[in-house]
Amino acid sequence: MAAQSVMESNFGTRVINKGDAIHNTQYTFTGLPDVYDRVMMDVAGAARTPVTKLFGRSPAGLNATGESDMQNYYDYIDGLRETELRGILERILPVMALSAWGEIPDGLNIDFPPMWTPDAREIAEIAERKTNAVLAAYQNDLIDSATAQQELQAMADETGMFSKISDESIEAGRGKTYTSSRMMADPLAGLGVTGPPDDEAEAGA
Repeated sequence: MAAQSVMESNFGTRVINKGDAIHNTQYTFTGLPDVYDRVMMDVAGAARTPVTKLFGRSPAGLNATGESDMQNYYDYIDGLRETELRGILERILPVMALSAWGEIPDGLNIDFPPMWTPDAREIAEIAERKTNAVLAAYQNDLIDSATAQQELQAMADETGMFSKISDESIEAGRGKTYTSSRMMADPLAGLGVTGPPDDEAEAGA
C-alpha cells in the first residue's frame, strides 16, 4: 500500500498498464477473537495454569468464580513441591546445617507454606467444624480433657484460636473424662436416692 501510494500523483491519480484494473477490497477480521481464545486456552493448558492467573482474565461463564480452577492449580503446585522439591531440600539442608552449625539439628523438618489462604469466613467455619469434632470425641469419653485441650491448642496456627490454653490447664485435665467431670459437678456424684412412689408407700403402710 505504501508503494502504491508513492506511485500516485499529487492529484491522487495513478498510471497503470492498459487492460489492468484496481479494486478496493474490504477485509474483515471475524473469527479472530475465537481463534485467540482457543490459543489462550491451549497455552494455559500446556502451562497448567488457569487462564485467570496466566492472562489476567476474569472467569467466564454463569456464576463462575474461578475458585475450582485455582484450587486445582494449587493442588498441582503442592504435588510438585512434594514430589520434586522436597527430595532436593532434604538432601541439601543437612549439608547446609553441617556447614553452618557443624551438626544437624534434631527434628529438622521441611514445612511448605499453604498455597491457599482462607478468608475470615472460611477460617470461622474450619474452627467451628474442628471444635465440634473435638467436643464430640470428648463428650463420648473417647479422649480425656487434656487430649481435647491439646487438639484445640493445635488449631491455633490454622485458626488463630485456643492459643491461650496453658500447659498447666492441660496437665490438670489429664485423665479426666467428660463423664467424670459431670459426676464431680453433681453434689451426690450421681448416687442420689429417691423414695418409692406415693402409691407404693401407701401400700407398704
